Amino acid sequence: MAWVNTGIERAESVVIYKTVNGVAPTGYPKFYDILLEFTVAPTTYPQITSAAFAQLSTGDYATRLAAFKVYVQNEEGIADLDAITDSEKPAYRENTTACPIGE
Repeated sequence: MAWVNTGIERAESVVIYKTVNGVAPTGYPKFYDILLEFTVAPTTYPQITSAAFAQLSTGDYATRLAAFKVYVQNEEGIADLDAITDSEKPAYRENTTACPIGE
């Protein structure tokens, strides 16, 4: 089945900033990449390319994104990743310049 751009841009990574008394602990900021392999038991999501990620169906993308959020939350001890995400940098957003509709 052929695919076409929908005008929705998908973020490929999230950065976690943490400070203790104004100082970043060793290892921070941490970068998490949704393209890399990760596991949320019992499922392991394989590493994929940017092109394969862009071509995921909406349902497969939603499944991978939801699992990725759980993975990051578990790794970081965060109750709700969405609650601390910068609203200017959402997981997906309309961007018809980067993702021209129909192309």
